[in-house]
Amino acid sequence: MKIALVSNFDLETGRGPVFRLMNTLPFLTELIDIVVISLQEPDSSSKEIFDSLNLKYYVIRYKTDGWSVIDCEQVVEKVIKIITQESADLCILGWEYWDICVELNKALAHESCKFATIFHSIPFVDAIPFPYKYENDIRERIHNETNDMIKRYLQEKSAEAETTIKELNIISINETVSYYLEHYFSSLNFYKAYPGYALNIHEIERVQVKHTEYDFVYMSKLERSKGIFDLLSIIENISKTNQDIRFLIIGDFLYEEEKIEFLTQMKNKGLMDKITLAGWLFGIEKYQAIKSARVFIYPSLTGDTFSFCLLEALACGLEAVCYDAPFSRIIYDEAPVKRVAYNDCGAFATEALKLLDDSINGKSNNAVEFVRKYYSDWRKVALAEASAYEKVYRS
Repeated sequence: MKIALVSNFDLETGRGPVFRLMNTLPFLTELIDIVVISLQEPDSSSKEIFDSLNLKYYVIRYKTDGWSVIDCEQVVEKVIKIITQESADLCILGWEYWDICVELNKALAHESCKFATIFHSIPFVDAIPFPYKYENDIRERIHNETNDMIKRYLQEKSAEAETTIKELNIISINETVSYYLEHYFSSLNFYKAYPGYALNIHEIERVQVKHTEYDFVYMSKLERSKGIFDLLSIIENISKTNQDIRFLIIGDFLYEEEKIEFLTQMKNKGLMDKITLAGWLFGIEKYQAIKSARVFIYPSLTGDTFSFCLLEALACGLEAVCYDAPFSRIIYDEAPVKRVAYNDCGAFATEALKLLDDSINGKSNNAVEFVRKYYSDWRKVALAEASAYEKVYRS
């Protein structure tokens, strides 16, 4: 069986999904024959991995207008040409390009090469705490959307979503995605590839820091769904108890309008001297920064089905506070993660301060052991994924 793996391979823009692919590929290539199709230029780290594995790769560039891929038909034609040239048996879309997904599914429907897509989330809806009906939740998402570009895209493309999802071969790589799929589409058949994620726990354990610089750390893409505005209210509440509390925020803003709003609120709340904005950090520098803090705070609202950032914080020995979101209950039920009610910034601050008091005894062995037990083996991730590919191919 030969796989054509289509994805983004730039870590800065692709974050968690790209990181998992880069770490899974060395093991996947031991199990199956793979050719890579990179949508846009792969970054230097991805190229190094491709070269080390003698992995053949193609690059297809595309143009966008907001979230829309405006040359989608041409992109799909190029993908089909490579698939035919390489005699691939199965095409896997490893990244959630909805436009490309729809067109590839149509184009390969009557070809010998099968098609499947990996779902990291559910298209057109947020990871909301209490899902209802898919079409209702889409309407609610559109109604609540504050970004005009995203709202237009949702309005234009969501009508075909339910029909397309029911036609797709879907691979779910975490239990939260499966929870939403089973809720919205009760009769849907899809494939599961767990654990889906891992970390090189031994490498993280070798990272040392001399002293603690921060009380709290938050890490994520900086956008509304990740709770960045609740974060400011939580920091404000914490600071009322202790003026000397120090906060580190790792990550970059996704939208300029939200960046302006965040920095304005940060200034108006008098938090400029309490928060360090580090941007994205990588490798040892990232883990040193996380380990230089004592507690991870993550008030994600509707932006996560897994949260690789939370997993990395636990691997660094930090206990955490989250909202009582589906991902925090389903994925992190056994982890030292405190959960509080949505939007209760006061309760969140109280729990964060309790964990801060408890952290005087050092890093949490329970946090590290959770990662070691469930998410420390990339080979297991590759085996589960290869098994799912095989099931799709044989279906």
